[in-house]
Amino acid sequence: MRVLVVDDEVPARHRLQRLLEELGHEMVAEAGDYEQALNAVREFDPEVVLLDIALPGMDGMEIAKKLQEMQVETAVIFVTAHNEFAVEAFEREALDYLLKPVKKQRLEQALQRAQRREPGQAPQEEYHTIRQGKEVRRLALNDIWYFKAEDKVVLAFDGLNEYVVDGSLKQLEERYGDRFIRTHRAYLVDCKRIERLEGDVLGGTRVWLRGYDRPLPVSRRLATRVRAAMHC
Repeated sequence: MRVLVVDDEVPARHRLQRLLEELGHEMVAEAGDYEQALNAVREFDPEVVLLDIALPGMDGMEIAKKLQEMQVETAVIFVTAHNEFAVEAFEREALDYLLKPVKKQRLEQALQRAQRREPGQAPQEEYHTIRQGKEVRRLALNDIWYFKAEDKVVLAFDGLNEYVVDGSLKQLEERYGDRFIRTHRAYLVDCKRIERLEGDVLGGTRVWLRGYDRPLPVSRRLATRVRAAMHC
């Protein structure tokens, strides 16, 4: 991919350039401030901008805002030492949010997402914010099998791992109620992944998801509703 690196620190730009080369991508230009960044976008039309937040003058958020206004197809991936701006970054339609020092594997994951991104695709309705250690990033909503409330937190499961997410199950149900269904007080399941319902030895009901080898609980009062939503 053709990448523009925006960072006011030369060593940081060189490190990203090295990582890009190791991953088989090209740094087509580099910039250290707002004006240089916008000029580079206009001249080189990069597919991706690796964008720092702390810049002299107008910061990376202002650059992302300007790119939104310009309606360019360039994907924005923030690369910063500060994790507190993640939510605002995603409001600027950032594709990902990487913390310094950037790990090669995380950069590769972010660039792979950029390669899969359809031109003009806006991420707000298709991704959900998750927390992974100190990092805040996005998980494609289509990749989430279920949300689960556990030990005072809510987790999202993608078939392999569970990630902490913000908000309650009730809030998630209100937001995603057209595609996720409440099966239990502690579970909100992607209805398109439901394979079958079955009774258990105690007279209760369990739901099986396609490709998952463990059933999830179904509340008695919700069983009829879940059965009706199997073909949503």
